[in-house]
Amino acid sequence: MQCSATEAAALEDSGPLLQFAAQHVKKLDPDLGLAIAQARAAREANAWTPEIAQRFWSAYSGLCEAIDPVTMECLAVAQPNIARRKWFGFGVIEKISLAEQTSNLYSRILVGLLAPLLLLQFYVWTCNTQSAQMSDNFPKYQKQFGDPTAEYTKLDVATSNVKAQDWNPDQKAAAAKILTDVAAIDAQARNILEDASFLSETFLGQLISIFTPPSGRGALPTFTTENKQWYEAYQEAKQQYDRLLNVVPTALARTNLIVGICVSYVLPILFGTVGAVAYVIRAISDQITRSTFSPTSPIRHGMRVILGALAGVVVSLFNGITAQFNLPQLAIAFLAGYGVEAVFSMFDNLIQKFR
Repeated sequence: MQCSATEAAALEDSGPLLQFAAQHVKKLDPDLGLAIAQARAAREANAWTPEIAQRFWSAYSGLCEAIDPVTMECLAVAQPNIARRKWFGFGVIEKISLAEQTSNLYSRILVGLLAPLLLLQFYVWTCNTQSAQMSDNFPKYQKQFGDPTAEYTKLDVATSNVKAQDWNPDQKAAAAKILTDVAAIDAQARNILEDASFLSETFLGQLISIFTPPSGRGALPTFTTENKQWYEAYQEAKQQYDRLLNVVPTALARTNLIVGICVSYVLPILFGTVGAVAYVIRAISDQITRSTFSPTSPIRHGMRVILGALAGVVVSLFNGITAQFNLPQLAIAFLAGYGVEAVFSMFDNLIQKFR
């Protein structure tokens, strides 16, 4: 009697399994190795019998139980049997294992996610800073602009029918004060206008502005009161003021919309995905250490990342989740991506209550 193809395949697999068990299992039952050795000898001598097959399968089962959760598939994928070229496809060919290939892939994914994540966070922080600065400075500027406006109105009424050479000292002093006040608030108006111009630019334009030195940016025209009459200086400042009245609310509304979308939707999804990728990398490290990485592991890891992104969406949609924890929304999104089981378990319990 000869052993079947299934038994022959199991005999071939029993060698690596037994070697792994001898290296990692303490107090391994010696009868397991003896039964497998007798089965091998019987196959080579064409003396295979049902009794030997029974003892072999019993020993094989005990061997698999001793090294569980490690399987033959796990040991096979740990071998370097995937060819690749080093240095972005231009170097020498080397062989790596599926586990190494997967770990390299998710390491690149993590770096690829962190770069836009940090850039987007920096962009949101810059917009928030500029917006808050402009929101604080603009009311102060409006209040300060009220002084030359009142002086201008009063002086304009008083001198409407009086020639300049006939002005009294108080009127001349008022005209000089208007020039001084307009020049004093011009610097603040320019700062507000620069902030508004930055916030009104496109995303790419804002990034260019952030990383462009001040010397490389287009400067606003310098305001000067030299060779200007008091009413000319005031009218120029009034045009600047009217321009800011239109630009500032529009820039603030646009910034609040863009930052709100980024903080409420884009960043939670990115943080959820990063959390899931971080979990996957940690899981791959544990699987390599314990020799439990299997051919189906990359599939599970890919689904885990998708669920992590979905968990970020869930956090962005259900504000009540973040209200239960004393943590920022983005921190909750990262934790949700890292531990998707907890998020979906919570929803399973919620659905169970509806039932």
